[in-house]
Amino acid sequence: MLEAKPVLFAIDSPNSVIEQSGAGIVVPSNLAKDISIGMEQLARMNKDEKNKMGLLGRHFVLKIILFQY
Repeated sequence: MLEAKPVLFAIDSPNSVIEQSGAGIVVPSNLAKDISIGMEQLARMNKDEKNKMGLLGRHFVLKIILFQY
């Protein structure tokens, strides 16, 4: 997230850091089918959308996570 790149996160848990920050796409499991759907979603996004996700993740890490420590 600190690299300001969009994240594809495979997890079966609510309220992930990726969801909270808007830093990427969360798929509900680590099944190949679900991951491929997430990859397709990222591939269809334009550069500005991907950059925005990446910057949201970086901002989240710098302002929210690191600030707590």
